[in-house]
Amino acid sequence: MVGKLMKHELRSIMRVLMWFMIAVALLSALTRLLLELAERPIPDDSVVVVAPVAVGLTLLRFGTMSFWYLSVFALSVAGTVMCLVRFFKSLFTGEGYMTFSLPVTPTQLLVSKFLSAFIVTIACDLEIVLGFLVALPTQEITMLWNELSFALPAISAFLSSDPLLIIEIVLLAIALIPMGLVYLFLIASIGQLFTKGRVIITIALYYGASFAIGTVLSILLIPILQLGFTLSGHIIIWAFILLFAAFDVVGFFVIRYILSHKVNLVV
Repeated sequence: MVGKLMKHELRSIMRVLMWFMIAVALLSALTRLLLELAERPIPDDSVVVVAPVAVGLTLLRFGTMSFWYLSVFALSVAGTVMCLVRFFKSLFTGEGYMTFSLPVTPTQLLVSKFLSAFIVTIACDLEIVLGFLVALPTQEITMLWNELSFALPAISAFLSSDPLLIIEIVLLAIALIPMGLVYLFLIASIGQLFTKGRVIITIALYYGASFAIGTVLSILLIPILQLGFTLSGHIIIWAFILLFAAFDVVGFFVIRYILSHKVNLVV
């Protein structure tokens, strides 16, 4: 049943998001074309004739690159926003009557939402990476690859010197990756408890909670770092692993409790 829920979820999200992805792909190709044209030298005997064209191409290139940067940023934001809107709309509005009439548990609903959002996030990230690879000139890509090839042996040697660090980084990534979605879904779940002004209240909760969490982390960071410098750097990593994992688990069960007992459907 989770697979069917994910199929419906992904179809609803990608129906809108695919247009952002198509726009980024087309703008990336156009940006690459204009940059390649800019690299070609202008013959000396045609400067007078070509100069106006070169100025026009420069303006077009600048405008296209600016619009491309904006489209990449819009895609990175749109994926998360679409998942959040879909989460809120399908559970806490009139559509929620149909959603909760399905023979599924709140856990299945949540799992399908998280997995779908994760897939959408990965798809957007891959699209952005491919967009940069397509848009950047071959020379710049080669330079980036050479720098990466130069840094990889040093990183590999550093990790090989402390195998435990590899395990810690993997665990930290596992705990950190879902944390953003858990946070957004948790804020949306709490915000829907209010009947009037729920959107404004949800936005206020997001910024208020972000400020509070940032303040707490800044207070806890100093003693954690001091303890890590005194004993071992591994303590810092494990402290964050446990902190992030605890937030993920507690947030998931709080959302599930709200879906089971505190849903406030507003048409």
